[in-house]
Amino acid sequence: WKDNIRFVEDDLKQLKYQEELFQITQNSDYAFDFGAEPLTATTEAWSTVYSNHYMVEPRFRGVFPSSRFDPATGFGWIEARDLTADRPRNISGYVWQGANKNAPALPGEALLGDFIRGSQPAVFRIDLPEGHYQGTVIVTDKSAKATDHGPMSVSVVERFGDRPIIERQVVRAGQTLIKRFNFNMTGERFTTFRLKFSADPGADYVVNAVMFTRVEPHIAHIPIPTARPGQNLRVTAGVTLPPPPNDEHPLTSLGIITSNASTLEVPSGVVRVTLKYVTGPEGVSRSVDMQTSETASYFATLPAEDVKAGMIRYYFEAEDSTGRVVRLPNQSAERAYFQTDVTDDQTAPVVAHSAVAEHPPGQPLEIRAKVTDDSAVSKVLLYYRPTRQTMEYAAVTMDRRGSEYVATIPGKAITPAFDIMYYFEAFDEHGNACIYPSPDVIQPYLVVKVKRGGAGRTAPTGK
Repeated sequence: WKDNIRFVEDDLKQLKYQEELFQITQNSDYAFDFGAEPLTATTEAWSTVYSNHYMVEPRFRGVFPSSRFDPATGFGWIEARDLTADRPRNISGYVWQGANKNAPALPGEALLGDFIRGSQPAVFRIDLPEGHYQGTVIVTDKSAKATDHGPMSVSVVERFGDRPIIERQVVRAGQTLIKRFNFNMTGERFTTFRLKFSADPGADYVVNAVMFTRVEPHIAHIPIPTARPGQNLRVTAGVTLPPPPNDEHPLTSLGIITSNASTLEVPSGVVRVTLKYVTGPEGVSRSVDMQTSETASYFATLPAEDVKAGMIRYYFEAEDSTGRVVRLPNQSAERAYFQTDVTDDQTAPVVAHSAVAEHPPGQPLEIRAKVTDDSAVSKVLLYYRPTRQTMEYAAVTMDRRGSEYVATIPGKAITPAFDIMYYFEAFDEHGNACIYPSPDVIQPYLVVKVKRGGAGRTAPTGK
């Protein structure tokens, strides 16, 4: 077990990093991670070196030197001549498996560990909906061979000129520069936002991340699928507000704001978070102000007498110091409330399945499972992929046929290059769910050996 301490320590380091990163990024609405393009995922080749895909920060969209503006995605470079990015080191499959105990090259910081650099002016465009935003630019060089960069400049491209955010600043090796600025996008023809990056002659600039966050409360919540009748129900939510801007040139107009927009007030904090809910067969509506015990974390407890068999529907409201009120879920959402099923059934479905041992390549593979539940099964999903870390799982809803659920892995997904791994996820009508095989008992997947011609030929089986 001592051989694995370094992996545990790295996990703790990553958790700390994510906590610190959230203080910077919070709940951004549009977030972009600048760096090298990840390796192309494919099922047709295999190597002991797997992927640098880890260098795109979760919740962020990757922006690469080749990411030209695409109207379909709404972002990209519209002017760029000499952009480059150093490809991060690839991570061996042995590291992902925890098998390389001697000198593991563990993954680095995804957002701050890589960047795009250039010396000629480049313009990044994003199409934003109308609204009041805070923009954030992050610049740092924490690479193994970190150097100084600049003097560099970042500016907003307006109709009648550029508005500076960073002016001829040198960013020292290992230094992290974070610039926040507020602006307003008003009018349908003015929803194109452009950032220009430039450097003095003979110098270069770097950029790690760009984020855009609406200047309003942001509510985050993990829905509660079920609750027991007659018991108190604790409901929690995270509520954040963009921090005050720190730029020396407040962007009160950007040349795209209506005449009264310069008087926009920056909120100083969240003044109210309210939980509103409807409970019981009579549909009684209630409201309770949520309490906070720490920054951004709010909670409220529904009393046992309100937690009655049936359904609880609820939503949140958060108000900032300027009177701006935000609702989650939004009233325009497909479902304008969260829903908790109040029931004594707290048991997940049970899955019974006979594992498939092997299968020929190129042929469809039918997977069957028997799924039972004390109430009723609502949905069963089959997840599958080749045994390669760079590949994402494909998911398919299984069909009910008699007492079994059936789905087919298409033949094109089964190649001689890799074996196939799969697992199930089953839900009942109350939202109770299980994964099979259970990760609490055994490895949470099954592997099908792909048949191959020729003696002694086997497929890679790294997971």
